[in-house]
Amino acid sequence: MNSTPGCACGWNRRGHVERRLQGLLTAARPEDLATAAERLTAERLDTLERRLEGRQGTAADRAGLRIARLRGLLLWRMRTDYDRRLTRAHEDLAALNGDIERLQRQYGSFVRSRQAATQSYQGYDATMRRQTAADPDSGGAGRDPDGAPGAHVGSHGRE
Repeated sequence: MNSTPGCACGWNRRGHVERRLQGLLTAARPEDLATAAERLTAERLDTLERRLEGRQGTAADRAGLRIARLRGLLLWRMRTDYDRRLTRAHEDLAALNGDIERLQRQYGSFVRSRQAATQSYQGYDATMRRQTAADPDSGGAGRDPDGAPGAHVGSHGRE
């Protein structure tokens, strides 16, 4: 992976995601590919379980069973959908890598164009001043009424 000055943070994050996805190929962890809704549901179930701790009675037992059933359903869904999610994550990362490479090429082209434009204008002002001052036929053309160069360049005194 290349790194570009100014965007190292994005590169590091992408590299981290890439390493985690590679790790998921060898050690399946469906919870790592859970959707936001699934993560929120798991947190809510955790909260409900903590509230039930220390409580006794049939209502608490029934609530505990319902929480366990919901957690089982959530885990079943994440595990059965794991292969599809992992494939999709790799496809999305590959698309992101392609977009980043395209943007880097475009940025490199922009930088080269900007440098070429900057270099092509270096010394331009001094050359114009010398040419205007050395041209006896200009009759002051190329100077505004205050004598500053550039206001009438190209008119050569003709109107």
